[in-house]
Parts: sequence; structure tokens; C-alpha cells
Amino acid sequence: MNAGQWLHRALALVLGLIGCQSAPTDADPSRHDEEASTVASSEGARAAMASARALLPPQSGALASFSTSSDVGPFERVGDSRIVTRFAPPRCQEGRCPLETELPAFASGWTRIRAASLDVSFRLSGAFDVPARSGGKMLVYSEAFGGHGTIFQGVREDRAEDLILFERRPDVERLEYRVAIHGVAGLRFVANTLEFLDASGAPRLRIAPPRVYMSPRAEGVAAASATLSVNGCRVDESPAPPWGRPPVSPCTTDGPSDACVCIVSVDWTGGGISYPALVDPAWIATSSMAHWRMHATATKLPDGRVLVAGGRDLDTIDLESAEVFDPGSGTWAVVESMGLARKKHTATRLQDGNVLVVGGSRNYFGETSSVERYDWQTGTWTSESSMPAPRSDHVAVSLMDGRVLVAGGRGVPLYVRETILFDPATGSWLDAGDLTYARDGHTATRLSDGRVAVIGGHDGALGASIAAIEIFDPASGVWSLGPDLVSGRYLHASIGQHGDDVLVIGGQRDSYGRVASVESCNLGSGAPGCTELPSLNHARREHTAVELSTGFVMVTGGFGQLGDSVSSSVELFDPSSKTWSLTGSLVDPRESHLATLLDDGSVLVVGGNASSKTTGGAERWLAASNGMPCISGGECLSGHCVDDVCCKAACKGICNGCSEAKTGLPDGTCSPVAKHPCNAYLCLPSGECANSCETDSDCMPDHVCSGAATCIPAPPICKDDHAIRDGVAIPCGNYRCGDAGQCLDKCTTNEDCVVEAACTDMNTCVRTAKDGMPPGCACRTTTPAGNEAGACVILMAIVVRVHRRRPGAPRPRERSMREEA
Repeated sequence: MNAGQWLHRALALVLGLIGCQSAPTDADPSRHDEEASTVASSEGARAAMASARALLPPQSGALASFSTSSDVGPFERVGDSRIVTRFAPPRCQEGRCPLETELPAFASGWTRIRAASLDVSFRLSGAFDVPARSGGKMLVYSEAFGGHGTIFQGVREDRAEDLILFERRPDVERLEYRVAIHGVAGLRFVANTLEFLDASGAPRLRIAPPRVYMSPRAEGVAAASATLSVNGCRVDESPAPPWGRPPVSPCTTDGPSDACVCIVSVDWTGGGISYPALVDPAWIATSSMAHWRMHATATKLPDGRVLVAGGRDLDTIDLESAEVFDPGSGTWAVVESMGLARKKHTATRLQDGNVLVVGGSRNYFGETSSVERYDWQTGTWTSESSMPAPRSDHVAVSLMDGRVLVAGGRGVPLYVRETILFDPATGSWLDAGDLTYARDGHTATRLSDGRVAVIGGHDGALGASIAAIEIFDPASGVWSLGPDLVSGRYLHASIGQHGDDVLVIGGQRDSYGRVASVESCNLGSGAPGCTELPSLNHARREHTAVELSTGFVMVTGGFGQLGDSVSSSVELFDPSSKTWSLTGSLVDPRESHLATLLDDGSVLVVGGNASSKTTGGAERWLAASNGMPCISGGECLSGHCVDDVCCKAACKGICNGCSEAKTGLPDGTCSPVAKHPCNAYLCLPSGECANSCETDSDCMPDHVCSGAATCIPAPPICKDDHAIRDGVAIPCGNYRCGDAGQCLDKCTTNEDCVVEAACTDMNTCVRTAKDGMPPGCACRTTTPAGNEAGACVILMAIVVRVHRRRPGAPRPRERSMREEA
């Protein structure tokens, strides 16, 4: 280490201790122009990694993200103090690019993260100057904290992990970080989560609620929560969504309002932690949820944002947390947590835009009757009257009068027949009668007239799938049996179509396993019944189905046909042709996930389970704009796929096209095709070719309507100085067009010539107007010895003399009288 580097480190230490240090000014981590060398590995680093892995649950986020990730390249040392890793390949999706992360060459150094316009660096107070060694997918700083805590650091596109392994209880169960911020307009501290905001109020980076992992105890608990705290900087503690609100300036010292140093602490004192233990504070991009979760709920709010609440995370811990997705910025922000952790609950949007969360289940406690209401404007929760009995895996539907119907599910006993109604105006529950069949794994769809259809499900007492459809009429408060499904099923999806038709998709059928069959059920008052439609391309259960703004239905993910295989396939249903088509794939295979149609026509897919690993990544399917390639109209924002491109209009018929290859115009615009496809006939407004005629106007210009109502080629036509043949004007030169529709090639009188020409003695038409002769003055002998011929010769000589004088030539000089003499 040279003197300049030693001085830099000494100054950084002093300034960091007094809490007024500016953000580090190392070179941009995206620059790789310095000579790089791969970080060396060691047996000790690999052994430490094995010890850490032993404390992590098999599906833990830290383990899933860093110990087996295939897209993280080798760690490379750049210069004396920086270590970077390159993703293979680096990728940006929907305008969001991976975090740019620099790791320190020594445990006492700074970790730097760049997210959009934000530049954040942190270092662990009390860390020794221990060099980094590669443990495979993470860097290892052996016994670098207090002489007995080993530090692990790893990176991925959307997160940077900073874990500390304690083999024994430390003197103080607390970590303290110096966090230097630059370009950060505000800090928001809600629900044990610290968010870093840009100038618009959008979160771009967060410190997620930290966890402490330990060896499983007798009661099976393997993880506990630690507490975050922030000092030295101002924070916004309002749970209201941050977008559009002025950020609270974080810096309290003189200088730039967006560049200062904060102290962030992680504390697990009194948490009953057994050792060895692994402390895990994670830095996560806000393009992903703060928590990995499955069996959660997603509800679109009046402002177009989406609330996701509850569920179970990677550590098999039930969550009380909630967060909101903002489609405009593509970011997530945490809001106030629910009062009770839960999964397999329901969330229903009320008429005032607030959200009612009902029931669910909890580890070690079973089903709950708890009910909470979320205020979408303040980001807060309030408790409501509990249900008469606990239940989970039920369905909940908002009625037209604002009440919420809850039906079926699991409870006490195992499967529930009772249905109940919640009145938001009074906050009370009312009995709504019993189902004929107790069930879970069912769906509920509100029909156009306000009735609610409960479809399929599983009868645990009988151990059989249910084909019966039961319909609730809010006006009478009575349940009645509707038509049966063609095939009983559960863990399926259903979508209400136009009128009282319901599309029932996939699911599980007892010994038949997962099915691809699809049914359309008419539940109107006319002739109710279910009929089979063309099947999905792939059998699936625990998938999602969303009706797009174009009327197409999108089905995503689910368990596939075989074993525990989880699907990433996506299918689109065309309601006009009643057919399914495959269209692309999810980035991550998933089941028990959430899919929500957004106001711009895109679909947000979040959470779920994939190969026993809960996924926290959010995916957004965007409908293709006009001119983009497509396979099905469901892929297009317009709903029209023509000539393999998304088209602004339906563009039907052989006469129209939407590709440049057919029309000569840019892709995506419906226009007549460049080459007329109908031969003698015109194109109809429908875009098809006419096949008969009544008048000549029904035919192409070079055709006429015959007596047989067919278009035939028109005979040649003469018009003055040109003939018209096959719609093309043919000039006749100096001659006129003859009666037979042909141009004359000789003349006998001036009438055989055009006006500007005259017929000569050689029976040819000669143009005379350009030679200065009046039209019609042709030199010909009218009598054998008449004077007219001589006069004409004289006149022509004069004309020739005049025309020999070039235009603009100087006139001869006039002679003087003497010269004249």
C-alpha cells in the first residue's frame, strides 16, 4: 500500500467515525479499463461457505441467490481496493438494469452500489483489514469482524448480500454500518425497511428487514428477525406510498442535501439466538419485492397500483408485511404491515377503494378468523370484526351492493360449508347459508347480473374433485345448484366472459392428475350448461388466468403434468376462434403465484413457488405495440395480429395488409395491398374481392360489366389524341385516334391530324405550330396551277429566314447616310 492509499484510508476512518464523511469517490464500478485479476480462492473460504450454508434453510433467499447462481461470473480484482463481478450476460429488462456493485478488497473497505441515479456505499464498523478470498459464488473475509465473525459478500442483478457468521455469541449482538449516500433525495423508514428515494419519490434501493439464521431448535424455528435503526440522517416514517410526495432530505449537516453519511444498525439483542448464527442484512433493488412470497394476495388499487400482502417467504415464515407496486416507475415500496401474519387468505377491493383481508392460516397456529382493512391512501391497516369461525383457502367476492361474500375453505372441521357476508358499512358479519358441498381449491366468479358462481373444488371428506356449480343470488340470499362441469376439478382457474359465460381452465382431477381440459359454462337463465372447448397446450394446476383488455385470456405457470415440475409456459385464448396458442415464457417458472392486469394493458406476475423455492422476482408482460412481431392477437395491445405483426386494426380480407412487404407502408398500419388481388373486380369494404357486377363502376377501370354480371376487359377506346387500352393512355403523336380505337398512321385531310399538325402531300401529319405557322396552314396544292401554292412557298421562306436568326443575336448595325450613299 503506497502512502497516498494509506492516507486515504486513514482520512476515511476518521471522517466515518465523526459521521460527516462524503461518499467515496472511487472510479465508476462499471469501468473495467483497469487491469483485472481473478480473486484467489482458498480451502478456508470454501469451508466457511459450507458452515454458512448449513445454517440456511434449503430454500433460503441467500442460499438460492448466491451459492448456486449460474449467472454470476468470477470475482475480479480491479486496482488495489475494488472487486467486481460481471454477469453473464449483463442484461437490462424493461428499462431496468442490474445493480452496479463494487465489493471491497479488504473487509474494512467500502461496498459501493449504484442504482439508477443513486450512489450508495457502506462499510461495517469494526471490520479488520482482512483480504477477500473467493468461496465460489461469494467473497469470504475470514474472522474479519471482531476476530471471530466471518463476513460473506455476494452480488446478483437485483441485490447485494452482506452476511456475518458468528461461531459464538458476540459481546454485543449488534452491527453498525456507515452508509455514505450521494444523489439520494430521501430516505424512507417503514416496517423495518430502509428505502433510498430518487427526486420523484420513487424508491430505487432498499435495506430489507434483516434475518438471523441459526441451527433449528426443537420447535423447528431456524430464523428470527433483527431490528434496523437509522441515526445521523432524517427519514420519512409515513407509511403512505411515496410516489409523487416530496422526499424528506436526509442530510442534516451543511453541504449538499443529497450527500452525507448515516449510521444504520442491525440489532438482535434478546432475540433468543443460539449460536453459531448467520446475520443477513440484504440490499435489494426495488424492481423486486422486499419479500419473497407465495400464497399471498394481489389487489389492484384505484390509482392503478397493486397491493401485495402476506404470504409465506423462503424461510417458511408467514408474513405480515405488505408492499405496493407502482407501474409508472416499475418500483415497489413497503407500507405498514398487517397486524397478523397470514397466508392462503383473501383480499377484496371494496367500493371505496380500500382492501378487505380475510382469514388465512399461520404456522403452528392453524387457520385464523382475523379480518383487517387496508386504507389505500394512507398505507395503514385497521382491524375489523372477526369472522364467526376461522378459515383459509376460501374465496371472497365483492357484490354489487358493496358487501363481501366468503364461501368454502378449510377450518374446523377440515372443510367448510358455511358462507358468510361482510357489510363494510356496519363492519358486521351475516350468515349467508350453506353450500351443498364443503370444498376448497374452488373458484368464485361474479356474473353480469350480480349472482356469484362457486365452481369445482375438492371435497376432503370424500377425497374427490367436485363437478357441482353452486350459485348465490344476493337478492334472495339463496344458494341453488347450477349445471355440473363436464369434468370435476380443483386448483383450476375461472374467468367470467361476456354475459353469464364462465371459462373454466385446467386444474386437478383426482386420479387423472393435472388436466389441460377447458370448459365454457353458460350460467344464464336460458339454457345453462357446460361444454368442452379446445384444451390447453399443457396440463397445469395452481396457475393464473387473466382476461386482457383485448378480451383474450392469458394463462401463466402452474404445476405441469409431471411430478413437481413447475411450468414457465404462457398461453393465450382467442375468444373468437376458441383456440389456445403458446406465447413466450415467464422468466422464472412458478406456481401459486399472482397475476394482475394493469391499466396500461400489461400483466404483473409476482411471487409463487418454483422447485421448492419461493420467488420474489416481479415480471411484467407488456403487450406489443403496432408493428412489432406477433403470433397471436393476444400478444398485441390492439388485439390484432395480421401478417405476423401487431396491427392497428383488424385489417380483414385479401385486399388489405399490415406489413411493409404487402403494402409498401410501415409495419402496423392497415392499408390496401400494393398488388391488386381481385383481377377484374374491385375490393369490397369488407376487404374481400367482389365476384359480380351490376354496372361498369363495379369493375376495375380497364374492365366493363357484361350482360352476364361479370367484369370483362373493356374494348379499346379513342379519345382525341390518344387511345385507351387496358386502362393505359397511348399517345398518337401528330395523328388522331381512329374509330377502331387505334391510332392513325397516315392522313388524307387535316381532320386526321391533331390541331397542331397538318396533312402533307405525303399523307403524313406534320406539326406546324412550333414553326410559327397558324394551325391548319398546310402547304399543299389545291389547284394544279393556283396562286395559293406560290404564296405558301413564299410564306414558308419568310418563316425559315426568321427562324434562322437566333434568339438574342445582335441586330445588324444600321448604316449611316454616308455609308448608304
